[in-house]
Amino acid sequence: MGSILVLTKNLLVEQQLQEQLQRLNYEVYCSTEFLDQLLMGNAIDPIFPIYQAVILSETISNQEIQQILEHLLSQNRAVLRKFASDPSAKEKEQLKLIGIHDYLVEGNTLDQLREQLVEKLGTVGCYPHKTDLIHQMKKRNLRDIKIKFSKMEKKTLQRLTESQGESVSRQEMCEALWNDVPNNSHLSQLSLLIKRVKHKLEKGGFEEEAIETIWGYGYRLSPDILEEINRVNEMRNVEELKEVAIEEY
Repeated sequence: MGSILVLTKNLLVEQQLQEQLQRLNYEVYCSTEFLDQLLMGNAIDPIFPIYQAVILSETISNQEIQQILEHLLSQNRAVLRKFASDPSAKEKEQLKLIGIHDYLVEGNTLDQLREQLVEKLGTVGCYPHKTDLIHQMKKRNLRDIKIKFSKMEKKTLQRLTESQGESVSRQEMCEALWNDVPNNSHLSQLSLLIKRVKHKLEKGGFEEEAIETIWGYGYRLSPDILEEINRVNEMRNVEELKEVAIEEY
């Protein structure tokens, strides 16, 4: 079917819509972070162009929509406004004037939603194939981007890099990060650190499995990420990377 991005200020509000879209076989991503980035005028995640349609939640004000709409309409995708109830004639006219393609109403039936999306997605032209975009993203390298890691996130990446492709046990990771034997608190923090580092690498345009989890043992840095780090940083210490790619905060 296609990929749809829902921009919102509250993920809970979008649960019903997300479920309906998934039942129609759309890939759906609800995000508050993308909205924040757009409102702040920041560069958008490289995966953003994959989405064929953007739905603007009723939790977003009209003023905020006008602030981000130019960017949303700059690429060939359908933009739809979601309302909690049927909009007034004036509101419908305003949507047309500012360039929004259509509107959705919370509680529309699955049949209504299906036909509406088929019609709107068919009128905004052709989209790049998703795998082509991902392939382009993977061509990016650490010299092209800036990734901000916290001090502990950077230590986590450094320890994985030092293993040079070998898996690192959770015990070894805890000892490297806290100079202490693992306990429940450390293990919980480690899982969170790994998740954050992996997420930031993915947001930077790298592969989905940037860090592989070895169930029951530990973690391993993917060969592609390791190769890129070694190429950028001819020494073996990720500390040097902050000069060209990794910013600490």
